[in-house]
Amino acid sequence: MDIAQPPAAAPGQARGANVGRAVVVAFLVAVSLAVALLDLYALWEFWPTAQILKTSSAQPVHLFGIERHVAPEVRLLVVVALAGALGGVMHSTRSLAWYIGHDSFKYRWVPFYLATIVIGAGLASVFYLVIRGGLLAGKATTADTNPYGFAALGALVGLFTEQALEMLHRER
Repeated sequence: MDIAQPPAAAPGQARGANVGRAVVVAFLVAVSLAVALLDLYALWEFWPTAQILKTSSAQPVHLFGIERHVAPEVRLLVVVALAGALGGVMHSTRSLAWYIGHDSFKYRWVPFYLATIVIGAGLASVFYLVIRGGLLAGKATTADTNPYGFAALGALVGLFTEQALEMLHRER
């Protein structure tokens, strides 16, 4: 008795599917790297020096050939958001590499990978506002802050967006 077997794909079809998949994977990895590099570039351009934090006046930021004057307080918020986005990129890229490497990548998760970057930036900003506005003294100036600590907090929140959201969800 013969057991019914599904028809085998033509040799050209299997190879074409693998090539198409490889192109999509290469594109996603390239986008991840490009977003990470652009994020790092913006982070370096917005990074506030001690001298900038001591002033209250807006200082110029040069980003992609455009100069804009930004107040020190806004610089800190942007740095935290960029660090959160960087954490989100790291989380997304690690997850993408994991699932591609284990051959269980699903295309329906691509929006999640992209959203994680934005969610990381947003959550890092929220955490910054809570800490800056709620836990630090009301009279604390930007000169009293540590941009490294806030950037680290932002990056960790972005890196662990799922856990941060779960923690906020449980607090209700």
